[in-house]
Amino acid sequence: MTAGTCSETRRIFAMLAGPKMNGRRCVPLQSEPMRITWSRDVAPVVSAASMRIGDYMQAFTSSNVKEASMSLTKTIVCLAIVLATFPYMTARAQATDPSVLLAQLQDPNPSTRGQAFYQVQALSPLTDQFKLALINLLGTETNNVRQTEVSGVSLTEAYTNYYADVITAVAALNDVRAVGALTDVIETGNIAIKGVASLGGAAIDPLISRLSGNSDVRTAVYLTFKTMLQPQNIVKVSDLLSISKIAVAVNKGSSDIDPFVHKTVGEDLAIIRGLTIPIDLTPPTTSISISPQPNGNGWERQNAAITLTAVDNPGGVGVKNVQAVLSGAQTGNVSVNGSTANFSITNEGATTISFSATDNAGSQESPKQATVQLDKTPPTVTCSLKPNVLWPADHKLVSITATVSVSDALSGPDGFVLQSVTSSEPDNGLGDGDQPNDIQGFAAGQPSTAGQLRAERSGTGAGRVYTLTYQGKDRAGNVNTCTATVTVPHDQGK
Repeated sequence: MTAGTCSETRRIFAMLAGPKMNGRRCVPLQSEPMRITWSRDVAPVVSAASMRIGDYMQAFTSSNVKEASMSLTKTIVCLAIVLATFPYMTARAQATDPSVLLAQLQDPNPSTRGQAFYQVQALSPLTDQFKLALINLLGTETNNVRQTEVSGVSLTEAYTNYYADVITAVAALNDVRAVGALTDVIETGNIAIKGVASLGGAAIDPLISRLSGNSDVRTAVYLTFKTMLQPQNIVKVSDLLSISKIAVAVNKGSSDIDPFVHKTVGEDLAIIRGLTIPIDLTPPTTSISISPQPNGNGWERQNAAITLTAVDNPGGVGVKNVQAVLSGAQTGNVSVNGSTANFSITNEGATTISFSATDNAGSQESPKQATVQLDKTPPTVTCSLKPNVLWPADHKLVSITATVSVSDALSGPDGFVLQSVTSSEPDNGLGDGDQPNDIQGFAAGQPSTAGQLRAERSGTGAGRVYTLTYQGKDRAGNVNTCTATVTVPHDQGK
């Protein structure tokens, strides 16, 4: 044994001491995994102690008292270290137990999570459980960072470095399950951007969803698209749908007024224009069908069934959804996945439908408009006759004038016609002096308001009643009627 300072035991002490200080950052030694094993860590110490005992026995038998005393002292020290090692070894063994580490990665205490993270980093290879745990850990730390920022508390440098290490570790997994967690932190820098870009088409929709963020986030999104379009990554997004989604999103970004975003978008557009692979930038086309069709005045008088049908361009990526915004008499939003949307207009009045469709790449056609006018309420129709009493009953014809009014609050009035003129007694054969053709001048089916009625009634009856019925309609085609009467009393007492 040549190492008289018992160097193996010093290495164990260094490990048991845990983290080292590097400026203000305190992290475990990356070169020394935080676990102790018998074969690598403890056995050498025991071996050293055994050799020290051998040295002592040899020195003692050779009567070299000084050397024997030194060997004995060193042996005692080494054995003491071995005994001290076992409690730490037990604790370390528990700390590196997979179930313990997985639980610590979810611990509410950031310090505990951090220690567990660096221990997991020493494991190789990582099991699927630990990969998912690291992905979830990134989500946890991201939420923690944002809550801290909202509260106005500054993050420590140690925590910031730890957070960066978590991002780097998750990006290195190259696991599509990490797309959400990494997309959520793309504004932190190139590590996250490259990690997201390497995930290909699976990252496009999450990236597009972040374009509603601030200018830093939007810039990061377009930088990620730029990275996706690089030769080493473009094969992962070269299918028609993926590349079209990117192109559509970048085209929309050309209207962004932020200078940094605008510059990045310009770089993306330059790359896209140079691509030779097919890209679908043409939006769908939507048509509207209304049933039943409105009448000649443009009005419906029953609920209208609306069908929106969208068609994508030949060879395109297909229709994703159809949407409509209703305003006016009926309000609401309609959004249906697929190429067809059906709904009904049931509220009376004028409803404007603004409709369009979006394809699977995100291209949306310019909205079109159609107006549905619905009036289900009949008009109000009133009428009166003058004179409305004929006397004396002298068998003479008397001129009658009708006054008819049609009103409607929605579509408006659309005229009236005389529907019928009737008498409560036969036209002839009622006795002496009876004359035929008691109703003259009125024309049924016409807006007839003037005619003649005979002042005549049966001597044996209760008197005669002439009834005129008018039908009025509104511009939607709804109808209503009114009646007015002219009487010929039996005598003046009635």
